[in-house]
Amino acid sequence: MNPLGASLGLLCITAVWGVSFPLVNEAMRGFPPLLFVLFRFIIASAALFAVALPFGRGRLSGPKPALVCGALLFLGFGLQTMGLAHTTASRAAFITGLSTVLVPLFEFLFFRARFGLAVVLGVLLSFGGLGLLALSQNAAFTPPGNVLLGDLLVLGCAVSFAFHILSLTHYGKTEESLGLAAWQTLVVAVLAFPAHASLEPWSLPSPQLWGVIVFLALVATSLVTVLQIVFQRFTSATQAALIFAMEPVFASGFSFFMQGETLAPIGFAGCVAMLVGAVVASLPRKRNRLAGAEALALGRQNQGASKNEE
Repeated sequence: MNPLGASLGLLCITAVWGVSFPLVNEAMRGFPPLLFVLFRFIIASAALFAVALPFGRGRLSGPKPALVCGALLFLGFGLQTMGLAHTTASRAAFITGLSTVLVPLFEFLFFRARFGLAVVLGVLLSFGGLGLLALSQNAAFTPPGNVLLGDLLVLGCAVSFAFHILSLTHYGKTEESLGLAAWQTLVVAVLAFPAHASLEPWSLPSPQLWGVIVFLALVATSLVTVLQIVFQRFTSATQAALIFAMEPVFASGFSFFMQGETLAPIGFAGCVAMLVGAVVASLPRKRNRLAGAEALALGRQNQGASKNEE
């Protein structure tokens, strides 16, 4: 496969992630979010093991990689899904995209890694844009519940995804990527069960909702994981990360056509600033360590709403 074909494939994957935001947003109207996560990841883990085990790729060096990565992934998807019950798909997508700039920031804070002016500018633009988005109201679409609460929950999701990216960067050096994807997905399902049982009532999805769950599990999580591993072998991690930065743009477009959602001018300006900040923060840096853009490309393996190569 040539690099252009691989890039187009990654762009299609990013579009699938983008459409998942309005789908989950619609699904969260009256359905327990953690139960939704439970159903989604039971199906996704079964599909990933069905791919990994026949090829002998389901083994790990120990339980720690799956437990750490799975716990962070559960926090990310749990907070994002709960947040989508209150905020809009576009807002959630752009806030989730902050994980791009949080990765190099956390690398500096916790691992004393160096970063350049591009990352500083990316962080400032992204968080300035977040402030503008927080001040805005959606022009033609008002979700149920407390929008600010939803935004804060999704911000927690971005933090969790950033730590998940860093954990996959660490464990991805020694673990087989498809096996780690399958096991961490199973951990998400295992953690979602007691969380749902203690916080939410039991409910059965409607046939239409089952369709959304199966699509997200089999296409936006399992199939996308396998295809991403294939496509990223033919392109650079930095280029992949820049393509992934288009996820909130796709989410906004699909939200407009599916839900009639638009942003007020100040919110639109904030989203543009966040997108530019994500792209700037993903620019190539020195090779003395794994750059934040490469960490993002590695970490996107299972973030099908929301983010692996080798």
